[in-house]
Amino acid sequence: MLRTKNWNMSDELRVELARLRKEIASLREENELLTDKAEDIYLLGGVSEKIEEERTFGGVISVTIESVSSLKDIGYGSYLSIGESTMEVVDDYGLGLKESLKGMRFPIDEQMISNIEGRHLVVDIERDDMIPDYMPDVIDGDRPGAYIILPVSISKEIKGMFMFAIYDGKREYLDNLRPLLERITGIVRNRLENIELIEKVSEINRTLEHRVSKRTEKLVEANAQLGMEIKDRKRAQDALKTLASKLESIIEQVPEGIFLLDKDGRIEVTNPVASVLLRILADVGTGDIIKDIKGLPIYDLIISPPDYRRHEISFQGETDRLFEIGGNYINMNDPSDGTVYVIREITRDRMVEEKIQSQGRIAAIGQLAAGIAHDFNNILTGIIGYSELLAMDESLNEKQLKKVSSILQNGQRGAMLIKQILDFSRRSLSSMTTFDMEPFIKEFIKFIERTLPENIEIRLDHDEGDHFVEADPTKVQQVLANLTLNARDSMPDGGEMTIRLSHIEVNEGDRVPHPDLVPGEWVELDISDTGVGIEQSMIQHIFEPFFTTKEQGKGTGLGLSQVYGIVKQHNGAINVSSTPGKGTEFTIYLPAAHFDRAQAADRSIGTAPEGKGETILVVEDDNEVRGLIGMTLVQLGYKFLAAPSGEDAIRMFNDNDERVKLIITDIVMPGMSGFELGKRLREKYPNVRIIAMSGYPLGIDNDRIAEAGISEMLAKPINITDLAEAVKRNLPG
Repeated sequence: MLRTKNWNMSDELRVELARLRKEIASLREENELLTDKAEDIYLLGGVSEKIEEERTFGGVISVTIESVSSLKDIGYGSYLSIGESTMEVVDDYGLGLKESLKGMRFPIDEQMISNIEGRHLVVDIERDDMIPDYMPDVIDGDRPGAYIILPVSISKEIKGMFMFAIYDGKREYLDNLRPLLERITGIVRNRLENIELIEKVSEINRTLEHRVSKRTEKLVEANAQLGMEIKDRKRAQDALKTLASKLESIIEQVPEGIFLLDKDGRIEVTNPVASVLLRILADVGTGDIIKDIKGLPIYDLIISPPDYRRHEISFQGETDRLFEIGGNYINMNDPSDGTVYVIREITRDRMVEEKIQSQGRIAAIGQLAAGIAHDFNNILTGIIGYSELLAMDESLNEKQLKKVSSILQNGQRGAMLIKQILDFSRRSLSSMTTFDMEPFIKEFIKFIERTLPENIEIRLDHDEGDHFVEADPTKVQQVLANLTLNARDSMPDGGEMTIRLSHIEVNEGDRVPHPDLVPGEWVELDISDTGVGIEQSMIQHIFEPFFTTKEQGKGTGLGLSQVYGIVKQHNGAINVSSTPGKGTEFTIYLPAAHFDRAQAADRSIGTAPEGKGETILVVEDDNEVRGLIGMTLVQLGYKFLAAPSGEDAIRMFNDNDERVKLIITDIVMPGMSGFELGKRLREKYPNVRIIAMSGYPLGIDNDRIAEAGISEMLAKPINITDLAEAVKRNLPG
């Protein structure tokens, strides 16, 4: 009798298979990215080859427009020559083009010319008024989503410009495509300059031939002209030398490293970048024979169809660096002619990719955090509210009051935790004011010094002048507290903590320290320490909630995520750099503000004001919260009506509009929202007073609040004092 073998996979095999699937998926993603890059190189080479075959200005322009528009899903392309007062369409190409604009002239747009001088311009059509008026009339289909303008300069003068438009994509697509288009534009410019030089040389040759024929007829005149002919020939030779010099200069100035090998693998030519990189990676230079780079045979680094994939090489030194290299035969039909290689450093590119991925993870977690905040705040509103009501009951003995106080404190701790999560997700409500950071930080240092051990020194450095920002002081204090306490914990054996304040000004085209910085004035806040530092592998996760480098039980992992959320909520940016064993530095950028000294406020907290029997309509879908607010209003001396939905609230107000003096409504409710309720009531009762509550402030802005006629917003969980003061402020008379 045969026995069947048990083919059930072991747990170890399942785990290994899962790991292999994940690794295969990762390799496929990497292959797709490298394929995209290879396609760009292939396109660049193809367009360059076609351009080099053209011998006329119009041919070069036509080939460029058709090649780019056809191969990169660009719906429309054109080239406009720029004259003294007009622009003329030299050629155009588009899949949805009803008719060619070739030969059409348009007035010079001085603003457009000014904007493109010295740079390329990517424009989002929905937000820009520079879209040419003629485009919607000549292109079938949808209006383009974005377009890019690339100036073409010949002899340092703008002679014309390419314009390419896309329909399905947006500005980000053209931003990614821009480096490739810039290279193509550079190739076009060089080819046009070459054609111009060749035409000049041809004209000179024709002139010389004409003069030679004349010389046979008039020998005396020919002898007189001999000197001039020699000079003309010299100018032609100089023009050819200039052309050769320009070609050499192009290779020298290319940001990638380029080097050529002969058939024996000897380095014949290198540009400056290649000279440096070859010395670092293989310790070779011009004239040396190179066999491999970091253990990879040099001829294994040749790229070939179908994917034209470049090879990556890592270098471990004081800092880890990553390089990309690929080569090809100079003459595919005769490998003995040698090979050419292109090498470049991609360390920064890889870091940017990882940062974008990290920000995406943070954004997803933030969206989830804001989504659950509404339900948590409703729960905490009941816990805190009923605890406050119980605490006001004079019949409680000391033991009972202590228990109620414990419930209240834990509820408030929960509310603070939700607030931290909302700060991280940039959904919490802020009380913005304009203040000078310098005296604010000085007062903070006086406070925080009490918590620092004697072996830690803290000091403040600052530029001259004011450092005004428009921000929520409480949240800025939270940022300072989180970062300084983290710095303290990173220096168990003592050290130095430095807080620096300075001004920076960002102008259009400047290289900025953070990609989120737009042109304008910024206040830069640096907090650095001489502590243990953070490993590089942890930096990309440092702002994620519940991620911490501290020992278990010594950190919640919410501090830095709260810092990140508060900074983003204030339209700011944050960088972090760290070296293990040397310390960490956080740099925060906040938009600078101009102080209005006419604004001043002095708020004091008193006892909760009581009512005089006024009737208030409470609209809340949560039964517990609705009951709590009603009970609180009664205890404060008011009467109330309760509605579980916006529809019920409208019916109740219609029946009791003379009695109801104020409406308190939740914002997020099934069916009709608080905003819609406010708009509906204001249409019929323009003088109605409305207070809105929300435990989920996502999407709430001043325009929506004003449109709904809401006079004040309260954030959940709500305490009795805040509710009483808001009601008193908004009651008529």
